[in-house]
Amino acid sequence: MLKIGHRGAMGYEPENTLRSFRKALKLGVDMIEFDARVCKSGEPVIFHDETLDRITGGQGRISELTLSELKKYDVGKGEHIPTLTETLDAINHRAMVNIELKGVGIAGPVAQVIRDYIENKGWPPKAILVSSFNRKEFAKFARINPGVRLGVLVGKNPFDALARAVFYRAYSVHLHYHFLWRWLVRVIQKGGFKVFAFWLPDGRQEAKAKKIGVDGVFLDRPDRI
Repeated sequence: MLKIGHRGAMGYEPENTLRSFRKALKLGVDMIEFDARVCKSGEPVIFHDETLDRITGGQGRISELTLSELKKYDVGKGEHIPTLTETLDAINHRAMVNIELKGVGIAGPVAQVIRDYIENKGWPPKAILVSSFNRKEFAKFARINPGVRLGVLVGKNPFDALARAVFYRAYSVHLHYHFLWRWLVRVIQKGGFKVFAFWLPDGRQEAKAKKIGVDGVFLDRPDRI
């Protein structure tokens, strides 16, 4: 079962920061998940929310601020918002990555960066997994996909997600803990997909995920399993 660091190791360090990714690596994760948005100047940056408010105390949308403007904000412990390139350089082949696409216009810039890292920096396509709740951006990325794996996130309907996984020839289906049903996990796995569980609220759900045989779990504190 893969141990996947959620936004790095956000249970210990500021989420989606280089510090958090380094912590996840120290804890021996197999994969690191993080969120990518495109800023006003066009670079993919790693930030979960649409606005700065919750994490920085500042104001404004990520999409309406340039990279140089975003770099002025402290996101915790002196860390600043990293770019996708800074993140991949920091991880440097030591773990697989799951890039979750956030917001409008992110698919193209992320695909461009990924292509560069595959063609020029030695990243194997199988080390990169891309997922998104944004169906339009996910579909756009799937069309221009430079060859990496795709993960389908389950929102409200796991059967719709399974159909989308078949359509996009995805690698994995990501289940919210509400849908951690043994029979559903088996159906998805028999369809040829990996099953990763996310938003596990406590140790009981983590133990359940392990018991029913999911292929990976997203954890804020990756050392718990």
